[in-house]
Amino acid sequence: MTSDSLAPLVLRNGARIENVLESALEFIEKDSSYRSYDLAAVAQDDVLTEADIRVANAMIARISPRVIAGTYARARVVNAALTQISTSASLVAPADEIPWPQLENLMRAVQGIPEVKLTRQTKVLHKKRPALIPILDSILEKYLRQVDGMRRTGDEAQYAVELIRSYKRELDAALPALQALRGELQCRGIDLTECRLLDLFLWGYSGTYAPLYSRPAEGAGMATPVESSAVLALPPVEEKAGARGDRAPLSGALNVGDLTVAELLALSRGSLRELKLRGVIRSGNAPAGDYAELLVQRATDGELATASQKSWDVLTPSDERLQVKARVITNERKNSERQLSSFRSWDFDAAIIVLFDDEFRVWRAARIPASVLREVAYYAQHVRGHTVYATDELLNRPDAEDWTERLREVER
Repeated sequence: MTSDSLAPLVLRNGARIENVLESALEFIEKDSSYRSYDLAAVAQDDVLTEADIRVANAMIARISPRVIAGTYARARVVNAALTQISTSASLVAPADEIPWPQLENLMRAVQGIPEVKLTRQTKVLHKKRPALIPILDSILEKYLRQVDGMRRTGDEAQYAVELIRSYKRELDAALPALQALRGELQCRGIDLTECRLLDLFLWGYSGTYAPLYSRPAEGAGMATPVESSAVLALPPVEEKAGARGDRAPLSGALNVGDLTVAELLALSRGSLRELKLRGVIRSGNAPAGDYAELLVQRATDGELATASQKSWDVLTPSDERLQVKARVITNERKNSERQLSSFRSWDFDAAIIVLFDDEFRVWRAARIPASVLREVAYYAQHVRGHTVYATDELLNRPDAEDWTERLREVER
């Protein structure tokens, strides 16, 4: 069977994937999660093991040993909930045959584990029931909320099940195409459930998010200052003298209202860089903090703190207090560019460290617990605060959670 003989996949948001086989094989070949996560051996039984939990890290769940231990401590309750759900349970079944109450009990069993939210919960549970539980990361959650107009509820387990019901509606609409694709992949020795196949299409091909392997500009490294200044093809701006020798309005000036947020930030960055070269300012970091806070607020659906709040910047729907630190990096080997603004209070739960490249695109981002930052910080008397450097060593720690993709998806 060729890719042309399989029917296109039409999603509820209007996206149409013509070559479903080609797209699925592209994901399998280029996204490492298939080899490291989908092919990882996890028993589809009623016993959650520490090894099962660790497999989620193969999909960048970044679950630290401490969080793995905290999750495993809930194993008895999770196992009891798993026993109520058949290992063959599938979203392909009619809606009235799906064990919705038992599924809610399972989601409730994993609620309240520190630092284990919906994305991590479903990355673990999907491997135990791969035909029933989708991987509800922020990209899929965003898609489902948009197509069904959903809003968060105060009951996280109930909200998770409502998302799965929405996912079921998506799966039903695309079921013939997904079943045909699954059969073709099985002939090639690749066995992914319809639930997982829909996940990869919503994640990478719905228009909600662009995977790294599909971004032509990615992988070329960070732009140099020379490259950066040429990114925006802006019209030349001339200055004319008025009759009295003063400056008249700029002729042919660009209409900033027509620029995207990314273009405005790039223009701002170029202006700041030139001002720094002329000795007018000492730092080119000016808009970074506010923009980083906005990205974190978008990514979490949280609330920005008021100006009077000095300890944290974003309050998430789960009442997690996040402080946001941002830097613009033009030379990743230059240590001084990694120095974050001082921490003058530890009255927050975690910090989101955002490193932008020279065009204000998210280069790296990570969530670091406050306890870890206190451990690596040193007190600087002259600023009366604690100093932390966003080194690769810090960002790559097991207890650091990678937020790069989460923030990239909400960039505009």
